[in-house]
Amino acid sequence: MTPEITTPPTPSRGRERVLQGFAEFWPSYPKKKNKGDAERAWAVLHPDFTLRQRILTALEEARRSPEWLRERGRFIPYPATWLRA
Repeated sequence: MTPEITTPPTPSRGRERVLQGFAEFWPSYPKKKNKGDAERAWAVLHPDFTLRQRILTALEEARRSPEWLRERGRFIPYPATWLRA
């Protein structure tokens, strides 16, 4: 028996829409590390408009927090870690 060869699925419009929301998040996040992992974390959340707004609002608050400002941002988590939390 020969293994079946399949081609990877093409991205659906839903995934493209989810990643458009990620395009709003990514430029605002101060630590640009592991973008692919952050995209996957974002896709798992699959945030609607309301959740995207809550995420962006929380991000603005976090950017002003003492933890993130300390030692020039040394303690800012990677974006995927922050999204999963």
